[in-house]
Amino acid sequence: MEVPRSRCSAPLRLSYLPDECLVLVFGCLSITERRADWDDDSLEDEPEKLAEEETVTAELPPGLAGFLGVACAAGHLRELSLVVGNVQVHLGPWLLPAASTLRSLHLHQDCIDLALSAAAPLHRLTALQELHLSVDSADLLIERGCRLPSQSLTLLRLGTENSGDSHPHLPPQVSTLSALRTLRLDGTFAPTGFEALAGLPSLRCLCMHDCLALPHCLSELASLQELSICQVRVLSFQPPQEVQRQAVADSLPFLSEGLAELRRLTSLLLDVSNTLPISTLPADLGASLPLLRRFAWRGTHEDEGALPVGLTSLRAAVLPAAVAGRSLAQLAAAPGLEHLALWDSGFAPVLRVVRQLPSLRRLQPSLSGPDLQHVVTAVQGLAPALVVEPFNPRQWWVD
Repeated sequence: MEVPRSRCSAPLRLSYLPDECLVLVFGCLSITERRADWDDDSLEDEPEKLAEEETVTAELPPGLAGFLGVACAAGHLRELSLVVGNVQVHLGPWLLPAASTLRSLHLHQDCIDLALSAAAPLHRLTALQELHLSVDSADLLIERGCRLPSQSLTLLRLGTENSGDSHPHLPPQVSTLSALRTLRLDGTFAPTGFEALAGLPSLRCLCMHDCLALPHCLSELASLQELSICQVRVLSFQPPQEVQRQAVADSLPFLSEGLAELRRLTSLLLDVSNTLPISTLPADLGASLPLLRRFAWRGTHEDEGALPVGLTSLRAAVLPAAVAGRSLAQLAAAPGLEHLALWDSGFAPVLRVVRQLPSLRRLQPSLSGPDLQHVVTAVQGLAPALVVEPFNPRQWWVD
């Protein structure tokens, strides 16, 4: 990079770097260096390391805040992602120079609760469309006075890990997001805060992972087109199965009532493994959801039910192999069904599905290695054009 002559005698300042260099430099910093107290007057200064403690309340070092401020002030920053450990990040005035350019903001705190203070100028980020906030601790804290960009924000993702009995509430500020189209909640949010969802006229997609209860106002989300509920917890401190089953059972009336009103749904993904059988779904689900294109279900291992009738608009489905075997008539009634994925599948159920559903173009059994190859070989004789590949749940429940 060529430095102007008038500056050659002075130390190289971060503010002289173009945007591309700033992004590359920050991306190459190690975790230790990211926690360092950077002096942004000179790149030659040795960073002062922050002390490692079990409980740290240190704020974002002023030098690093200045460094980020330089990136914002350059005027072309579109996306900012901060993953920090024992440093408290305060979203302050250093963000404002990027108010008209910043489209996406990701903030993750590893060790401490996240607190967006009332002074955080998020409402002045008039170009912000995506906001991701998450913590690896008990509570996701957004102070009541903190204002969000209600006119521009179209995607909001909130995540928290909770190992105790208390659960964070959905921030009431969510109810002001008139342009919000996608909301994803990761963690056991308290159901008493879900009433904020009823005031979101533009909401099209709602994803709830690790939830213990469904919104009581589900039936009021008439504009919803995609609903994804996943209760699979991979952490050792997950709620006991009987507690989880009771929590889901308590939510059943709201699920049944809600689905009857969500007539615009085109995608419904329900993973309630080890809690409920598919028979708990309304028998007239097809009549309630005439536009449904994608449907996924994972329930109890002993599920002896079948797919509800009338889902004739289906294009893609995920079902336990045993449930799919008992639902061949329902699946055959959907002439546009082209993609089928099977949980817990074996060789015989897969072949039976292939014989009964000639419209399939893509089949994904939960098999791998020699078992998968055995199926591929057998299917080639029955349906040469059918693509067979291993089932990847992440294609449906995106992480």
